[in-house]
Amino acid sequence: FFFGMSRGPKGVVAIISAVSALAILWGLKTRSYAVKAVKAKGAKDEASANAEAVAVPEDAMEAVPEPDVSTALPLSDSVPSAEDTRASVLVEDTPVDPPVSESACSSAQDPGGKEPLPTEPATEPATLDSPVREPSTPSRPSTVLLVRHGESTWNVVRRQGEEVRFTPEGIIPDSPLTELGVQQSKEAGLNLADSDISLIVSSPLTRCLQTAENALKDHPSWSTARRVVLANIAEMMTDSCDVGSSPAKLQEEFPEWDFSHLPEHWWWGGLSAEDTIKAMCSPQGMEETEEDVMKRVEAMKQWLHAQPERTIVVFGHSEFFYFMSGYHYEGEFMGHWMENGEVYQFKDRDEDEYVLDFESDFASFDKRPF
Repeated sequence: FFFGMSRGPKGVVAIISAVSALAILWGLKTRSYAVKAVKAKGAKDEASANAEAVAVPEDAMEAVPEPDVSTALPLSDSVPSAEDTRASVLVEDTPVDPPVSESACSSAQDPGGKEPLPTEPATEPATLDSPVREPSTPSRPSTVLLVRHGESTWNVVRRQGEEVRFTPEGIIPDSPLTELGVQQSKEAGLNLADSDISLIVSSPLTRCLQTAENALKDHPSWSTARRVVLANIAEMMTDSCDVGSSPAKLQEEFPEWDFSHLPEHWWWGGLSAEDTIKAMCSPQGMEETEEDVMKRVEAMKQWLHAQPERTIVVFGHSEFFYFMSGYHYEGEFMGHWMENGEVYQFKDRDEDEYVLDFESDFASFDKRPF
């Protein structure tokens, strides 16, 4: 400083310039440190905020309830085994539904009736009640064969058209097989001749039980295989043919099966046969939804997984099997519509595992045979 002063005015100017340059450099260095500090603090605060956003309290996991496996497949405790496939003793006082009159549908459509029509199920559907024998270690059976029942009397009437469904001609509760249906059942048995069957499952509807007996009565496995009736696999409730018979009546007609676990009105809706058909024929109508059927389908898949038998044959219905065999593909539901008496090997796969077979799955998509 003193040296600059001794140099005169020019020296003073040089000193001032040097001091200004030093000040500028010091300011830039200080700002750099400040920016770094702000960025570091901001990053720390952001990390802390993210940690708080995703942090799960220690007691949160304890608050999550364990899945109730019993509600996934609410099956009854009755356990018919291969040694216990016998005819139950019929109780004389067991009530039996009276036959549905031909006028049931027409009277249901009369708005002047005094009694209100039962358009809603009186109770929860009893169709998930079924016998089960739980193995010690559940495993997937190696083979599950689905068999659609042979032609029924209702199939014949239904082919006349949609308009016949709720006419007196179309009211056929628990419709039995036709002569052609019996023949188709026996042909299905020929397709099962080489199968070492260890479990036979049937819907409680008469046409399925008849199909099972016509197909397998002469099969070597008939006397050794376990036989189970499951209301869970009854047909989707849309028409009078899907209304069944009482357990007592079924036991009388099919003494080699056990129906003791079935409720009196085991079909969907829980109403009597007469009231169910009246509700169907009423202006409001009454039928099972696809959502309801899918619940039964998932329950049935779980039940099959829990069975110890290696080869299982299931006698059932076209719509139930359509949903059971189906999957979603590019926004569309793809299922297999089975013909009367057809035998189809069921493959329970995840959606990603499905490979379209255009000669079977795609060809049968949305082409329901009646």
